[in-house]
Amino acid sequence: MNKILSLFFLLLIGNSSFADNFIVTTNADSGTGSLRDAITMANANGSIVTDNIHFNIPDNSIAGRTIILLSVYPDLTSKIIIDGSTQPGAFIGVSHAKIRITNPAGVGVECVFRIINSNNVEIYGFHFDKLNIVMGTYMSRTAILLNTTQHITVGGAGRGNYFTNISYAVG
Repeated sequence: MNKILSLFFLLLIGNSSFADNFIVTTNADSGTGSLRDAITMANANGSIVTDNIHFNIPDNSIAGRTIILLSVYPDLTSKIIIDGSTQPGAFIGVSHAKIRITNPAGVGVECVFRIINSNNVEIYGFHFDKLNIVMGTYMSRTAILLNTTQHITVGGAGRGNYFTNISYAVG
């Protein structure tokens, strides 16, 4: 009986979700080490524990820390912290942002980050710049789209976000 009970607890512990830290190591839109890859893995990890997405892109120039978005990222599930301020390098502009996100003209996506029916999501240290985002039949320049959410944090002391050349920061 003790062996069965011990096995049960071992299986229970083995199936528990554990928070993970995902490290973004490239400014590519997709692929291993990209922000898209980190979001996909954090979403797959479930929403029982909080996952952290940090940055360590080797090229510390602003161009090297610029992600050119080719399509909207997967919707963010609950309990995810995406912290661009963890990237080594100088701040961008008059902010504490260290990762720039933009997209080329003619690439239609409705937003950068979409948070729907989720809670406890935090986004820090991003410069959202010159977003050419198509929503329906009109241009919408929204960096972060929220719908039916709770406990969402966008920026904080020493980890602010920077929004330039867009219509709506959060919508």
